Amino acid sequence: MRGEHIRISVLVDALPTALAVWLNRLRHCLVMLFNGYLAWLSISWIGQVGRFRSAVLDVPNWVVQISVPIGALLVILFSLAVLVGGERPSAQREDAQEGQA
Repeated sequence: MRGEHIRISVLVDALPTALAVWLNRLRHCLVMLFNGYLAWLSISWIGQVGRFRSAVLDVPNWVVQISVPIGALLVILFSLAVLVGGERPSAQREDAQEGQA
């Protein structure tokens, strides 16, 4: 376990380190762009249908639907934290422990 989400890193692992770092930054920028767009669209969507009540839960739909822009904003914050702060310390420790074994 390296503390990562599922990804195929064969190509990135074969690249020179400097190029792999920039590719990782590009990936996080694209993730932030996509999730920003998702948050923007979902807020508009909630404005259109959020006032109706859920038949099952008997609460306004926006109560459930608000999870979409909140989740997108959390992903943006995570990607921004990785771009600013680098790799998470837990992942660095696990890599170091694998190297010692």
